Formats: sequence, structure tokens, C-alpha cells
Amino acid sequence: MKRRTLLTSGGAIALTTLLQACGGGGGSSSARLRLINVSTGYASLDLYLNGTLFTTGVAYGNAGAYESVGSGTQTTAEAATGSDVYLNSQTRTLNGGVDVSLLAYGWEGALKVIQLNDNDSAPAGTSEVKLRVLNAAPDAGTLDVYVTGEGDALQDSAPVVANVGGGTGSGYVTLQAGTYRVRVTASGDISDIRMDVSQVSLPAAGIMSLILVSGSGGTLVRGLTLPQGGAPTELINGTARVRVLAAVDGNPTVTVSAGTVDLISGARAPTIGTYVNVNSGTVSLTVNVGGVDISAPDLTAANGSDYSVLIYGDAGAPLVTVLTDDNRLPTSATDFKIRLLHAASSLADSGLTMTVDYAAVASNVPYGSASAYDASGALTSALIEVSSPVLASPIYALADVPLVAQGVYTVYVLMNGGNPVGVLRRDR
Repeated sequence: MKRRTLLTSGGAIALTTLLQACGGGGGSSSARLRLINVSTGYASLDLYLNGTLFTTGVAYGNAGAYESVGSGTQTTAEAATGSDVYLNSQTRTLNGGVDVSLLAYGWEGALKVIQLNDNDSAPAGTSEVKLRVLNAAPDAGTLDVYVTGEGDALQDSAPVVANVGGGTGSGYVTLQAGTYRVRVTASGDISDIRMDVSQVSLPAAGIMSLILVSGSGGTLVRGLTLPQGGAPTELINGTARVRVLAAVDGNPTVTVSAGTVDLISGARAPTIGTYVNVNSGTVSLTVNVGGVDISAPDLTAANGSDYSVLIYGDAGAPLVTVLTDDNRLPTSATDFKIRLLHAASSLADSGLTMTVDYAAVASNVPYGSASAYDASGALTSALIEVSSPVLASPIYALADVPLVAQGVYTVYVLMNGGNPVGVLRRDR
């Protein structure tokens, strides 16, 4: 067997410690082991046991079959299907007579694994269900989970599980079995809804896990229900987030809606709006600049994604484009992410370059677009400069800027009073 390289190691330690304590052993000298793939970074995963291929081709949202394995200390590792590079490797203790699921989650290059012991006892009441929450969405931060009737208002409800941090899990709560509406919010903020799914079935005498994973934008979450010993079922969170970047020169008012949802109303350009939740799918954009309706493309909003509607150019002939935002946190805990957005009409024929401490992090960014994100180690006092090849001096220069670990930043170059201006914002 070929030796494999370890890219990342470890897992969600708090979760692993918590869940390994659950369940019990038996008289058997063997355990049963399987892999569950809820990784948003790997469409298919293989599981290795002590350097030998154990399970192959477990697709996202699926569980592999249980296979017998000896009790005691074992080394498990996960790899992308068909690859010979380990993504995660752990030494773990497996108790005889116990069924174990290894739940793999995380983005590409940052795979983590939770060990679930699948021998927890059923609820005492035959009409009850036991539910726990596993927050496998570190990008989303600390979350509250509400399990309510369809028409129940959040302000009149209490979370069944609160303050579940990324990479941690709750204990079980006991509920009456039934069909519920499940909503996930930022901890302590019912106005910041991260998931909203109706018709979620929690069966009688069931032992269920609600697994939360990051949406592609990094802030909204997707959910999967996992019955103990069974297969995951994905909960379709039909929501995306959209905001408006109004960069039109001349300070006109800007009003934008996505379908029936108002994104911004009567705001003076330049302005950077806040994200608003909209239904995913194809959404019509209505754009009005200075009292005049402007043609705009439809927004094709994917579940869990973030978008910016950029309105830019001269007030007499504004342009509209939709940008996809990546508000996922940096993979490394010590990095920040930064990008450059070019919406300065006076420099429409010139690409822009941005440096951080004299190192180029974005080069020749075209008008009406944004650069890719650059990830670098956190800085306590950085110099940010944006320049154009047609100007002798930087358009924007800002010294002594702290760029913190796990921060996500954008430098926006907009128009104001006929001149390009730079704005630094921390998007996450």
C-alpha cells in the first residue's frame, strides 16, 4: 500500500469528545464502522482503516454500509474518492458491540470528522423523539435552532437548542413526535435567519440528529436529518442572500427589489447595502436609479449563496450586474481574506491593482467586476494601496490597518462627485 500524505488532521475536538462518550459496549469483540459524507468540499469520499481501503465512493449526503472491524485502537483516514492523499487521519478507540459512524464535513482542504456512536437509547415515551444538533458549519458561527408549528412566530417561541458553536454539538432534547417547521438563526438574533424549512418529520421513538452544514456563501446553512443508524435526508433551504452595491456617479437615489423583496429603497449612491434573504431560484430584479427604471438581468440564486447587485456607471446610463460573493471564512484560522471590487466609471478603461504591504493581492481587475479573494496571514498594521496604470498616485491608500484572523474584507472603488473613492469594509 502506497504511503499517503496528510493534508489536514484532527477534527472538531469538542464534538468528538462529546459524542465518543455516548453509547455503550457489549460482549462482542468487534464493532461496526461506516462513513457518512456531509462535506461541502468533497462530492465523494473513501475511508481507509489502518492504511487499507475500507469503504469507497460515499457521495455527499449519503452513508456507507456498516462493516465489521476489530475493537480497540484503530487508525482511520479519509480521502477524496480515487485519490491517494489523506485529507484527515485519526487514531480512535472502538468498543466491541458498538456501531460507529464517522461523519465527514467541511470545505475542500479543511475536512473534519465527528465520531458518532450509534447505540443511544430510544426516548422513554413511545410518542416522543430525541433530537440533537450537530453544528458542522463553522463558517456560520454560533446558532440557535427553533422547532415550531408552521405559523408560529419566532418572537413567541424559544429555541429547542441554543448557542451551538461551529464544530460543537448539543445534547439530546426530547420532543413530541410530529411534523415541524425548523428554523436556524444566529445566536440571540431572530432577525438573522440562516435556514427555514417546513414539513420536517421527527418520528415517534426516533433518535435523530440535525446536522447543519455551511451554504456556499458561508453564512446561510443547509440541514440534514440523520436517524440513528440510518441514512441522511437533506432539508432544502430555499434561501439566498442578496445586497445592493450602488456605485453610480452623481449621487442619484437607488431603489432595488428582488421579486417582492425590497433590497434597498431611496438610498443615495454611493452606498453599500446589507444582505437580505430572498427565495432561491430565478428572481426578477427591479432597479430604479434617479426615478428611472433600468433594465436588469434576472438573478439566478442558488441555495445558500450570497450575491451583490452592482449598479454602476454614469447616472444617465447606469449598468447592472450580479456578482457572486464568497463569505466563507478562511480555511486557516490565522488567515484573513481580501478582494478588490472595481466600479469607478472614470477608470472604465483601466484595470486596478491592490497591494497589501507592497505585495500584490489583486491585479488588473476589470471595470464592473471583483477580484478573487486572496488569503494571507493576519496583520496588525497593514498598508493597503489601490492603483491604476493611468494615474501617477494611488487611488486609495490606507495605513496602519489591522486585518484580523478569520476576517473577510472587500476594498470597494466607487464613484463620488466625479472621482473614484475607496472604501474598506469587513464583510465577515
